[in-house]
Amino acid sequence: MIVPSAADELRCIEETLESVIKPALRGTAEKSAAATMSHLLRHVRLRIEREGQALADDIAAIGPLLAQLSGFCAGSGAPLPEPVEAEIDAARTEIAAVPGSYLTLQAMGERAARARRALLEGLCHVQQMGGEAARSAQYRELRTAIRGYLAQELRREGELIHPAFEGRGPRR
Repeated sequence: MIVPSAADELRCIEETLESVIKPALRGTAEKSAAATMSHLLRHVRLRIEREGQALADDIAAIGPLLAQLSGFCAGSGAPLPEPVEAEIDAARTEIAAVPGSYLTLQAMGERAARARRALLEGLCHVQQMGGEAARSAQYRELRTAIRGYLAQELRREGELIHPAFEGRGPRR
């Protein structure tokens, strides 16, 4: 591990901003800009510390949902349109692939975004279903599972945002 860590360096920058730079500022615009910088430094530090795990959790949660979605559509008599099925298959393959090297946050973010996009496209297809499929227990289970995933995703995002901004004064 490289010492100091990137989070340690950001903490040092934040402390310098708070203890040296902010007290020397006189104008409202300058103080406002410095307060915004403090908020953003805290946010970036939290992202460095937690975003990798949040993305890994997100990817792990979407994989079973995509399998459930594909299975439901295949058994419902309303199969997924070819482009949607291809997107879901590609996302599932990417999720299942074991990387040969460390995945950067950027790469994990792209993987998670592709999986979310596939889930959304599949969900749009499922929401258009009518008839027996839309009244089935499997349909309700799938929709409940997807809502549960979305609620968890909002909680995870909140864990990256609220501690950096909440209770820290106004921001621009």
